[in-house]
Amino acid sequence: MKKKTIMLVAGEPSGDIHGANLIRNLKNLDNSLAFVGAGGKRMKREGLSGITDMEKLAVVGFKEVFEKFRDLKTAFRLLSEILTKERPDCLILIDYPGFNLRMAKLAKGQNIPVFYYISPQVWAWGKNRIKKIKKYVDKLFVILPFEEKFYSEYGIKAHFVGHPLLDIVKTNLNKEDAFSRFDFNPDKILIGILPGSRWKEVKLSMPVMINACNIISKEIPNVQFAVLISENIDTKRIEALLGKNLRYFKLIKDKSYDFMNICDLLLVNSGTATLEIAIMGKPMIIIYRLSVISSVLIRMLVKIPYFGLANIVAGKKIVPEFFQFEATPARIAKEALNILADETRIRTMQEELLEVKNKLGEKGASERTAKAILEEINQTVNNG
Repeated sequence: MKKKTIMLVAGEPSGDIHGANLIRNLKNLDNSLAFVGAGGKRMKREGLSGITDMEKLAVVGFKEVFEKFRDLKTAFRLLSEILTKERPDCLILIDYPGFNLRMAKLAKGQNIPVFYYISPQVWAWGKNRIKKIKKYVDKLFVILPFEEKFYSEYGIKAHFVGHPLLDIVKTNLNKEDAFSRFDFNPDKILIGILPGSRWKEVKLSMPVMINACNIISKEIPNVQFAVLISENIDTKRIEALLGKNLRYFKLIKDKSYDFMNICDLLLVNSGTATLEIAIMGKPMIIIYRLSVISSVLIRMLVKIPYFGLANIVAGKKIVPEFFQFEATPARIAKEALNILADETRIRTMQEELLEVKNKLGEKGASERTAKAILEEINQTVNNG
């Protein structure tokens, strides 16, 4: 019997994390499976073959899609060849809607089952894509609590599996050991910067965060700062961006929940990290900066009042967020100082973040999705 092949396509760092966890769970259920497609370092480590250089695929905003058009076109051609040659038992798409819906159409044309894990955020913008999803995707495995109802209203099969971050976000050290491990003074306020996982967004958000910290340090001498650097970002680039400010910031490589857990406040670029922080119940300020063209288009297209995922899940603004030109060092610093000086506000924010965590469902999202997809594949094989 021919062993089953599963094709996955992820184009963003967060998709690489979730894709790797999904592959691991699929292997636990059937260790004979083969995996092809596109992803990053984590998916490659789990056994994915194909395109594993995510830097060429990751885009931020509309402008960068045009800048990377040649890379995206090449990637689509290569994946089309893999799809035709391998004839996988299914195609699993992970976020990355502009590119992945084209892959869905191609697979559907070849009668290959298409599943979407980490579905497109069409509830925020891009509702024109709903028709494509209904036409080309067999089933959605959604990770936000309101998405199942949203898609069902359009006659699309969707199943809420819970959020995979609930299995990922955890600490290994108590706070005392964490302060020692990272060499921070527990008697000083600690502010962490999470500038993003893609260089384009880091370049746009980090200078604003740095300057906000400079203002904060003048008002609170008893403060220390650190930058959490994604594994996708070269540390030397961060050092160059910091310039003369480097001596005031400790650099911590890759995602460290133990570090985040000892921070009094986090300045975070909008994205998956806002939910990670929400799960940990840590106070934060969300910042979102794009190219001017992208920001104008998003203002025109986005139909929801918030852009931070923590606020979207909460259904109200529980943490401050600053978009584009509103994200000035002075405004961010003022908000940070107000939060740090108000213990009641911090407690309220923590309680509301706990409610967000509870809304994300139960642990085991990747395992549930893996089981459901294998059941779908086996049913197709048995019926075919």
